[in-house]
Amino acid sequence: MLTGDKIETAINIGMSAKLLDTNEYMDQHLCDEVEPEKLHNKLGDILKDVKKNKGNLVQRTKKQALVIAGASLIIIDEDEGLK
Repeated sequence: MLTGDKIETAINIGMSAKLLDTNEYMDQHLCDEVEPEKLHNKLGDILKDVKKNKGNLVQRTKKQALVIAGASLIIIDEDEGLK
């Protein structure tokens, strides 16, 4: 999981630190929702996508990254259901 004030910041830091790869080698799941209900839905959709791709032989070889905006991470930290 990577975070920054903005998604673009987190991606730039992740690429510079070699924690993120291009989309060819890694699925990057982006989350910048700030409403708890929308955030919960977004994280659920990401989880479903990751689980679905685990069953796909081609996708299984790709690394997964969850990139979360700072504002979203604050909401996650304050909500036990989202943690």
